[in-house]
Amino acid sequence: LYIEPWRDNTTVFAECTPKLRGPVTVLAYAPHAHKLGFSVLTEVRRKTALGDAAVVGDVGSDPNYHFDYQRITMFASGQERHLEPGDTVRVICSYRSTNRDHVTTSGWGSEDEMCMTVIYAYPSENIDNPNCFSQSTFEI
Repeated sequence: LYIEPWRDNTTVFAECTPKLRGPVTVLAYAPHAHKLGFSVLTEVRRKTALGDAAVVGDVGSDPNYHFDYQRITMFASGQERHLEPGDTVRVICSYRSTNRDHVTTSGWGSEDEMCMTVIYAYPSENIDNPNCFSQSTFEI
């Protein structure tokens, strides 16, 4: 992640394919970025018969993300999301660095940045690995 200073909008995405043994139901989500983040969108992409990936939904997005108001959001009953083995999760984050005079990179500190969404899903026996991280981001 590399965010130039003095920019009104830098939008990037990261994606990974969760290691699933079977379908899972997503009950809740928690988008996360640091102080420059202002939008976190999370898409589900599924391979089509032609082999390309199509967006088939989301697993929780916050287009008005604010660092000071982070939360876990439960989907309403009947509105839960679903992931299938082979699905890819793409997290799209937008940052505003208009008040920064230096480059911002990835890191654990609040003055650094992140781009992620924590997904709460079941059944656990269908989740082979609960972590799905990408070290690479791509600017849009």
